[in-house]
Amino acid sequence: MRLVDVTDTLSRVLPAVDATGQGLNREGTAGLRPAAVLVALFPSDGEAGFLLTRRIDTLSTHPGQVALPGGRVEPTDHSPWQAAVRETWEEVGIPPDRVTPIGRLDPVQALVSSHLILPFVGLLSSLPKIMTQHDEVDEVFEVRVSSLLNPASIREETWTLRDNRLYRVTYFWIGGHVVWGLTARILSDLAARLGADLGPYSPGSVRPAP
Repeated sequence: MRLVDVTDTLSRVLPAVDATGQGLNREGTAGLRPAAVLVALFPSDGEAGFLLTRRIDTLSTHPGQVALPGGRVEPTDHSPWQAAVRETWEEVGIPPDRVTPIGRLDPVQALVSSHLILPFVGLLSSLPKIMTQHDEVDEVFEVRVSSLLNPASIREETWTLRDNRLYRVTYFWIGGHVVWGLTARILSDLAARLGADLGPYSPGSVRPAP
């Protein structure tokens, strides 16, 4: 999917980014702490691409999982948007002034880590050199937006999760990586805004196995 088509569509359908923070709840909700992540779109061989990271296996929360660049909204951040671009700079080396805001996706509650995730979409004219924050990020890899729209990228399995119960998990299988949970929910929202039909259980769905 061409970058110009992706950005034109998202610019029309997404709520605007308030870089001052006045239009968003920076305090979270229901006791959840605010965090912000970024889908940073860039041109990739004529298509729209973005970056995902794989967290190192020794982190206390979500070890080894695939995630969007981002992190907690700190008191020094003027807005969740600033937190998203700051964390992206720290994790993968994209300078904040290189990112043009496009819009924001729906917030996602991460109950396991007690965070309210505020996802943003931004635009890069080109992808700068990646510099990985090795104490948090094990790997950085590129994803094409078109892969989110491909039904072959959606899979479903039965997993045993942390409470030792069986769950049906729907996820994206992208470039040899399992993208599930809240990251998949955010990317499902992005894909749906671009017209994707994700089926009755979109990636990110986790439900008790029958």
